[in-house]
This record gives sequence, structure tokens and C-alpha cells, in this order.
Amino acid sequence: MPVDRGAYGPQRQGLGDAPGGVKPGLDGHDEAAVAQLRLAELRESAKILGVTELETLGYHDSGMPDWDYKDRPDAFCNIPEADVAARISGLIDRYRPQVLITYDDQGAYQHPDHVHASRSAQKAFAASGSVAKLYLTAMRGSDWRKIWAALRELGADVPDFENPDPERQRRGLESEQRITTTVDIRQVLPRKREALFAHGSMLTNILAGLYYEWSAAARAATPTLYDPMTLASLLDPSLCPLTPMHIRVDDAGNTLAEAGSPNAQVCLHSDADAFLRFYVNRVAGR
Repeated sequence: MPVDRGAYGPQRQGLGDAPGGVKPGLDGHDEAAVAQLRLAELRESAKILGVTELETLGYHDSGMPDWDYKDRPDAFCNIPEADVAARISGLIDRYRPQVLITYDDQGAYQHPDHVHASRSAQKAFAASGSVAKLYLTAMRGSDWRKIWAALRELGADVPDFENPDPERQRRGLESEQRITTTVDIRQVLPRKREALFAHGSMLTNILAGLYYEWSAAARAATPTLYDPMTLASLLDPSLCPLTPMHIRVDDAGNTLAEAGSPNAQVCLHSDADAFLRFYVNRVAGR
């Protein structure tokens, strides 16, 4: 959350997708370059939030559960919990925080690094004796359902989420029931958005640029995203496969397909369910 002073961390060293959505193991993914880019983005985001101290532990990102390199011995999820907790304890002794915030290790989103970071932080908290409060972050599933309902009322084609993974649904419901504290961030929302968009390679610099362009043009804090499918298909072409075609726009503004050499790439069939999952995950920074 935005702060005016204080420490932020610890953080593992990020990896994930390269700019343009190139995932680890694919051509065009430079692990060292991506790590340095993500670190620079993290520093800029912390600066925007007003963080005075940023600590990184330097561990290797573990990736998602189905990615091969999570089995690397230097992946964060494979570092002994006691070792990580000891390093966090050292930072607690140095900075003497009153509050410690970490992920919910029992929540719906079970990213290996989030779970490991949470359990290590909780272990350090239990051993500290000096930190007054421990908070685990949570997202209300009921809030997402309200958003989907509002979109449906506006006529949007929202995929059916009524049959989610039972285990994930159970964790999500239990996590929501454990919520004790809600923080109103409306007064600092512009700063939070600016910090979020500092992570340009994750949300894509294209989306960040359009956000600022639309905000300036509309003189509004929240822009209208007119064509998210176009941006999504640039990052993941499988969402909307392109077909070479020869097209012409007539005087009435109609787009017509004609015989002739292809002069455009056209998306004829899109996967609405996959697109919404992709879009929500990107906007949420997952």
C-alpha cells in the first residue's frame, strides 16, 4: 500500500515473462535481462509509493507450478523455510517494523513463491516478539462476482465462472471469511495506479502508455479501454488467431472481404473465456 516513509520487502528476484509476453524457455527470453528490468521497475514503483528502504533477497523466481524450472535448487520455493525466515528476522531486527504484511498462504492463488514467502514471513513474525501486527493480504471473491454481475447488466459477454475448481473455490471462500481489516485506498489510488504501471513489462508498456494517453485526453483518472482484445492478441496470439485476408473499407464504413493479395491480418474467431482470464490476470498483476 502507499506509504510516506518506511521499508518495503523483502522481495525475491523476479523472472516471469519477457516484454511482449515471451515466457521462460522460449526463444527471445533473456533471463538476466528480464531480472534486471523487473528489478528496475520494482525500484521505480517503490519510489512512487514513497518507500525509503527496499530490500531484495536475490532468490530465483520459481515460476508457476507447471513450469519446469521450479525444480531448480536455487528456485525460491526450494530454499529452506528456516533460512528465509532467518533473513527476514534480520531485517525485522534492523528496521523494527510495527506491522508485517505478507501473502495469504491459504488463499485461492497458490503461487509457489507467494506461499513460501508467506510461511517464511509468518515464521519470522512468530519469532520476533517485537512486531505488533501481522496481516495477510486477501481478495474478496464476492467483489469479483459483483464486477461480473455489473458487466453482464451492461451487456458485456462475461464467461461463466459458476463451475470453478472446487479446491480453489474452497480456499477463496475460507480466505474471505478470515478477513478482519479493510483499507480504504481511494485517496491514494492515483499513486497506487502510477506505481502499478511502473511495472511496464508485466502489464505491457503499450497498456501503460494508452492509460496515460487516455487519462490526459479525457481529463479523468480512469480511462476507457476501447479495444483490450487487440492488446491481448499482441501478447498471446492464441487468444485471437489471425487469418491473412484482402479487405476493403467502403464509403459507408463497412469492412468487406474481397479476392486479392492479403493486405491485412484478421481475427475471425476469438476465445472469450480465455481472453477474460488473461485480461483479469494482467490487470491484477498476477
